[in-house]
Amino acid sequence: MLNEKLTKDFENPKPKKDKPDYGTLIQLLAVCENNDMNRAKANLKELKRYEYINDYGLAAWFRKAIDEEDIAMIAVKIRFMINKMK
Repeated sequence: MLNEKLTKDFENPKPKKDKPDYGTLIQLLAVCENNDMNRAKANLKELKRYEYINDYGLAAWFRKAIDEEDIAMIAVKIRFMINKMK
């Protein structure tokens, strides 16, 4: 199963972006502050469409936090990322 994923990722790499989209982060922050895990997961899917060069480890961390449903910590991390982007 891991080999299949690695092969798929190699054959179909994600588009690269410098950093996550500011608007997507703002939307994700809003749904986290409203404690809406379903919409948070939908926003995470948007973030996962790309491979980021400068995301401060955010994308990988989000996957773990969403799995653990730690929505308050997600909001804290997004605020950090938004402040870095200013």
